[in-house]
Amino acid sequence: MFANLDAVREANRRIGHKFFDDEAMLFFKTRIATGIIGGRFFITSEVPPNGKRKYTVREILPSGEVITCGEFHRFSTVESAKNWLRRSADER
Repeated sequence: MFANLDAVREANRRIGHKFFDDEAMLFFKTRIATGIIGGRFFITSEVPPNGKRKYTVREILPSGEVITCGEFHRFSTVESAKNWLRRSADER
């Protein structure tokens, strides 16, 4: 469980992953849309080639690895991503 995004960034860096590196975030036009939800989830948004910002639910594994929950760019709004996470949280 992670208390905040700084802890996630540090854990991700410690395992040699670059999810939060400035260059990666800039390349994908990534924004962190929420803080930590339930100690292990957060929502990002990116701009795909069609130019419309989309949202993705992310899970932080205990190791610090960040994985995508469901489909990448599945949601058109942050609220729809939050609603999906609330409904599916019991299954995770």
